[in-house]
Amino acid sequence: MVAAKNIRSVAVSFLTTKYVAFLFSSVLNKNATDLEPVAFLMLTDYMFNYLRGS
Repeated sequence: MVAAKNIRSVAVSFLTTKYVAFLFSSVLNKNATDLEPVAFLMLTDYMFNYLRGS
């Protein structure tokens, strides 16, 4: 049980870091397509649902 919580917290912090980095890169990169944030948010939502279910 402790290992699962550690894995979940690591995954959440990893996703948060990736999300912040993605926001900064999308702000800096004006050529980013409109579908990139949508796909990233869908993937993030899927990951959080998967982690919550496990």
